Amino acid sequence: MGERDAFGREKGEDPLAGLGWSSSAGTPTPTPVTPTPQPASVSTPGPTMTAGEPLTGGDAGTGGAPAWTPGPQASYTRRRRRRARGIIVPLVIIGFVAVAIGGATTAFNAGNDALNNFSNSIEQATKNDPTSTSNSPSSPGTSLTQSAALKAALAKLPAGDLQLLRLAPDRINANVIVKGKLHVVQVDAGGEVNDVSTPATGGGTGTIKVNSVAPSRIIKTATKRTGRRPSSVSYLVLIHILGKDEWQLYFDDGTHFSASANGKKVHRVG
Repeated sequence: MGERDAFGREKGEDPLAGLGWSSSAGTPTPTPVTPTPQPASVSTPGPTMTAGEPLTGGDAGTGGAPAWTPGPQASYTRRRRRRARGIIVPLVIIGFVAVAIGGATTAFNAGNDALNNFSNSIEQATKNDPTSTSNSPSSPGTSLTQSAALKAALAKLPAGDLQLLRLAPDRINANVIVKGKLHVVQVDAGGEVNDVSTPATGGGTGTIKVNSVAPSRIIKTATKRTGRRPSSVSYLVLIHILGKDEWQLYFDDGTHFSASANGKKVHRVG
């Protein structure tokens, strides 16, 4: 029996031999492995798909990439359509408003044209040789805006078609067509008449009929609404516009009222 160490084992004995292990140093050298070359795989390009192209039966069964679905373009188109409707509706409303404003502007311009033509006719007539007649002398203090005084002044106009009348407290000026000729006539509060016959043929504005009570009605309504005195009224004009007779009242400061032919419907202009 050989010598034993302090643990009772023989010297030189491998303590791991009984377990199938070896305590000897060293690492086993690995056996090199040569890889077997494989043929390179060639990718086959799949079918190209475009937007809106349907899948075929073969495409659906190959298990490839999921089918392309359209994006949110449809909802974007609907929003654009709603926006278009939102623009069109206000434009239609604006169109109706523009037509209404255009009609009011036409009426206003027509009234201004009539007044301008009246003023021009008086100015032009006074440059010609007038045919004047004088009746009773003036009677100060009489206002022609009163019904009785206005009737008396209108009775002094020549027989014919009355086309336009300007009424001030102290006189009336009228355009009258007599036998196809334009007469520019002035009658003051005292009954004096100046009748100027002009070469102009006149016509075109329509014949007007004067309600002698209308001026006093209009003045009463307009002064009540503005808190003014009747003496602050400068003049009234009766014209035939857009197929009907209308009164226009002006105060000294330019404040303007419009009224119906009978003077019952009065509204402020501007």
